[in-house]
Amino acid sequence: MMTIKVNLYAREPMKYLIGVITCALCLLTSTVWGAQVYKWVDKDGNVHFSDRPSKEKTEVVDLPAFRTDPVLERRQKEREELKEKEKAGNAKKAEDDKAAQKEQEQRQKNCTTARERVEQIQTVRRLFRVDESGERHDLSDEERAAALQKAKEDVAKWCE
Repeated sequence: MMTIKVNLYAREPMKYLIGVITCALCLLTSTVWGAQVYKWVDKDGNVHFSDRPSKEKTEVVDLPAFRTDPVLERRQKEREELKEKEKAGNAKKAEDDKAAQKEQEQRQKNCTTARERVEQIQTVRRLFRVDESGERHDLSDEERAAALQKAKEDVAKWCE
């Protein structure tokens, strides 16, 4: 019986090597990015930096953020500004919609009142008005017709 051993990596050793190197670099860079830097001063006044805290008084150093390409930073800033403008536009639109809804409700209320007034003028036999002194005066046929005409105009105005 004959056995054949196949080396899987013998066919494409360069791809294998590139894969190993890429994985190693990823592991190394991730530990560097997550590391903290500690700072302390020894007895002689020398300042030391390390990735491990010392027995002496140690403080954590805040490192500046990793700078990226200025073009990418500008684009990111433009995107953020655009999002802010969009939020402001949405807030303005919501405010306008609320005002329009309130106006529509007021128009509906005025329409209902105007229709009730027309119906009242048409069904009530005797209409009157009260003057400044509180006296009641019956409306003549002409005054009644004018009041009815005014009420119909209000219906046309508010109930379009």
